[in-house]
Amino acid sequence: MNMTVVSVLPFALFEPKPGLIPDLYQIPRAKKGDISLLEVEDGYHYELVPYADAKMPPRRIRDDGKEIARSIIQDFISACLGVDHIPLENGAIPIPGLFSLEGSWDKLKIQIQRKDEINTALLNTTAWFERLIKIADDDWAKFHQYRFITDYQRAACNWLSLSREWNFTVFEANNSLCWACKKVVNPSALICQCGAILNMAEWEKKKDQFVNKT
Repeated sequence: MNMTVVSVLPFALFEPKPGLIPDLYQIPRAKKGDISLLEVEDGYHYELVPYADAKMPPRRIRDDGKEIARSIIQDFISACLGVDHIPLENGAIPIPGLFSLEGSWDKLKIQIQRKDEINTALLNTTAWFERLIKIADDDWAKFHQYRFITDYQRAACNWLSLSREWNFTVFEANNSLCWACKKVVNPSALICQCGAILNMAEWEKKKDQFVNKT
């Protein structure tokens, strides 16, 4: 049975299925407020025939597209940080926004006929992203190290239009690096904390304000 997997997530998904043919399923990135699709057909795998002669080739076993689609969604969700299947007060469930539909669907048809499922997926994604942000904030407060922040947490920060120091993809875009110590500084700063002059022209105009005349 053909299935269509629908995603509202702002990043691409790559779900490997070792032993299955095909063995990799890729769902494109969806722009905010939009959807992306993956059509899933029946797959297959090979299995040795029990008690058969060693020369007998393995038999081909069909894998139903419905089960493959379910596995793609469930395996991804179960591996994600911050997932919680308990509904919130607004009805949202903090899980990635993925769902599947029987048959082959195009984007326009889904947007017209499946608005409720799309809205639910967006609501769930928002709740999941908010949990990811809270986890990232806690980890940043404890460790203050970028390696504790995942790409999904950065994507959540961008998707929710939030500003965080740990989201270097946003933070560095609005800041610059000191030429001396290479620390991130505000682009309007005249002097870095290390003492390096960042804007010589403005420094010459305003240096008297910084000189101790006592």
